[in-house]
Parts: sequence; C-alpha cells; structure tokens
Amino acid sequence: MDKVKINSYKLLLFLVIIFSPSFFYFSKNISNIVFINFSLLLLIVTFKKEIINLKISKNFLIGLIFILIQMIPINSFFLEIISPKSNYYYSLLSEEGFRFISLNPLLTLKFLIIYSSCYLIYLITPMLIKNKRELKKVLQIIIFFGFIHASYGLVMNTLNLNDYYFYKKISNFNSVSGFFINRNHFAFLILIIFITSLTLIQLNQKYFNKVSFKSVSFFLSDNFIIRVIILLFALALILTKSRTGNFSFVSLIVILIIYEWIKNRKLNLLIVILLSIIILDFLIITFIFGIDGVATRFVETSIESERRFPVFHFGINQILNFPIFGYGLGNFETIYRLEIQDNQFFYDHTHNDFIEYAGEIGLIGFFIFGIFFYKFIKKVLQKNILNEIKYLIFSLLILIFIHGNLDFALHMPQIIYIVTFIFSLAECKIKKTNSN
Repeated sequence: MDKVKINSYKLLLFLVIIFSPSFFYFSKNISNIVFINFSLLLLIVTFKKEIINLKISKNFLIGLIFILIQMIPINSFFLEIISPKSNYYYSLLSEEGFRFISLNPLLTLKFLIIYSSCYLIYLITPMLIKNKRELKKVLQIIIFFGFIHASYGLVMNTLNLNDYYFYKKISNFNSVSGFFINRNHFAFLILIIFITSLTLIQLNQKYFNKVSFKSVSFFLSDNFIIRVIILLFALALILTKSRTGNFSFVSLIVILIIYEWIKNRKLNLLIVILLSIIILDFLIITFIFGIDGVATRFVETSIESERRFPVFHFGINQILNFPIFGYGLGNFETIYRLEIQDNQFFYDHTHNDFIEYAGEIGLIGFFIFGIFFYKFIKKVLQKNILNEIKYLIFSLLILIFIHGNLDFALHMPQIIYIVTFIFSLAECKIKKTNSN
C-alpha cells in the first residue's frame, strides 16, 4: 500500500477519533477521555520519522506544570498562604494532613487528560495535512459529520422522539439537539461546521467562478451542494429554539458580512451566500416550519426572569475568593455544591466559559493562557498561513467570544477536541500556490 493511501486512512481515523465523542454523551466520562487519549497516542506512534524530530513544547510543559500544581498534595500551612479559601473548605471536611488547591483533584485530573489529548491533536494535525487537497478532504468530512448530526436531530424531532437519544435531554422544548442532550452544545457544534462550510466554499471559489449558473454542472458542483447543506444547518439551528445558538448564528453572519465588505468593498461570493442565509433560508424556514418557539423564548427573556445572571454573579465572586490559583479545573460544580446547598436550581456550570475558566485557573493560570493566546494569534497572522485557514480560525474565535459568554460548551470534551483541531490547522505548512 502506497504512502498516500496510508496517510488517507490515518487522516480518516484521526478525524473519527476527534469527532466520535460528539456522537456519544457519555464521552465526558473519564474512562472515555482516557480512551481518546490512548487512541491518539497509538496514532502518533505510527509516525516514526516525525516522532524523532518532535520537541516537547515549552508552552505545553508550563500548562502541564500549572495543572499538576492544582493537584499535588500541599501542607495545610502552605495552602493557607496560597489559597486560603481552599484550605477553609478542606478544614470543614476535617481533612488533616495534606490538602489540594483543587477542591476535587479527580475532576482536575480529567481536564489534565483532556489537555494532554489536545496537545496530541496539535502535534498530529500538521503531520497529516500538508496540502490543499488534504485540507479540502478534511473539511468535507467535517461537513459530512455535521450533516449526520443535523439530519438525525431533525428526523428525531419530526417523529417526536426527542427523549429517545442515548441519554434523555436536559430540557425538552420539542427542539432539535442532534446527538447532544444539551441543545446549546449542539448549536455550537453546528455553528463550527457552518464556518467550516464557508471555508470550503472559499477553497472551491476559483472553480465556482468558472461554472455557468445555467449549466447542469453548477447544480452538481461542490459549492452548490454545500449551500444546500447550509440550509439544513440553518433549519437545525433555528429548531433548536436555543436563544444562545440563534443569537450567535445571526451575530456571526452580520459580523462576517461587515468584515467581507470592509475587506473587498464589493459584493463577493461569501457576502451573497451570507445574505441569502438571512433572507432566503430564514424565509423558507419561517414559511414551512415557523419560528414561534424561538421568538417566544426571546420575548420572554428578561433580567428578572433569566436564571443565568445570578450564576454569573456567583461565578465572579468565586474569582475573587480564589484569585491566585483558582479552585481547580472542572470544579465549578464542587464550589456550587459547597456554597449553595438549599437552592432549588442546581448548576454544574456558570453558563459563561470565560467566568468559569477564570475562577478555575485564577490569575496565574489566566496569565499563562494569555501568553499562549498571544503567541497563537502571532502565529496565525504570519504571511505563510493559508488565508482560508486564517478565515476559519478567526471566525471560530468570534464565535467563541459570542457563544462563550452565554454558555459552557468549551467545558465539554467533545467540543474541546474539535476546537483544538481547527486551531491546530495553523501549524499545517500548506503552500498558498499549491493546490495539490
């Protein structure tokens, strides 16, 4: 078997490993997280020549050391100095001897394994994707996975089988949520695949411009098929009846239209497609399916009735209570149980990824992440990075900023793996002039 075929099989296996957790809710369990990590380790071992030249990133080691510090046993005297609030909670449990910065080290261990998996994804991606042809193949497979998610969710919703998923959904508003129990997380996944679709259209744009709109070949072209699939994504997103998902969808489209217009000062293919989504898709969906459910949920939203705002306030207070090292990755549920014991509404997440992560990692962790983010943006802005990859990454960053302020999708392993994979495309050395 030649090297090209072997690489294609490895690439497909790699994508299956990354995306398979999104089809199974129980993938958030630590045993499944360990399995994903082990699978990635086995895959990276197959790159014999590349492994020899691999160097462990200093950034990765710094992050690893920080997470380990949250988990290592510390004498109560020293813990009182660096994290008095953690020491206070351990004293309530009458824990003598060694204690931890993390309120539950086992939950932090889960994030340590996820963090290690993300680093492996970051290493493997540039080994497998080396030209535009392979990049197109990857984007096509991702869109196919999204098509399965959206189709499954729509079929289940149409047949009124909303609770016949692998797990019962968290909330049932007769809404679409694919293989997820949380429709907001499903919406975030579809939005990621939506911007992936726009990126693939850009890669195909040269071919698209040569196709006559009157010819049959246009209706069989890749971009026309992608455009039809985007309509399916729009339908699935609207029928999630998720305020966060639909607000993120419309906001993202408006921002991308403004960006494209400022950059080109004229109508181009992307602007036409984005405008058609707002005008054509929304009209079709409204006429056939209606948007009463979504509209009602937006109308009924108010500061007084919105339950997330008190949780935001609680999360910000915990940032102040654990300012240096945080209360440990993955431990919002722990601190909520300790602080709010008689509340009728229970929250295992803040519904704001930024507030939650800030509380979990503290100022030191935030500073480390800030350095990582600065270096990453500097890397993406380099001239040798493919423009389509830049578009995909910056679109994802915009989406994260919008959606992350209203939900906690970036605390879900199945989402973290996919986001990491897209960011790791910045490491791929693809020549701009090379289409093969």
